[in-house]
Amino acid sequence: MLLYKLNDLVKMKKAHPCGSDEFKIIAMDGAVTLKCSKCDRVIEFTKEDFEKYVRKIYRDGKFISIR
Repeated sequence: MLLYKLNDLVKMKKAHPCGSDEFKIIAMDGAVTLKCSKCDRVIEFTKEDFEKYVRKIYRDGKFISIR
């Protein structure tokens, strides 16, 4: 798994139905649990799917592209 921590803000490949593509990592155990930044809905991905769909991570005041 790539270097992600709890409470990191990430941008995903596909937007949530509410229109936001920004999510906060709230749990990392057998799966990665994310919370939508706009509507606070919680979704869960397997670690493999999470790495497949994540595009950017927020570091040092800006989003850094993963790919």
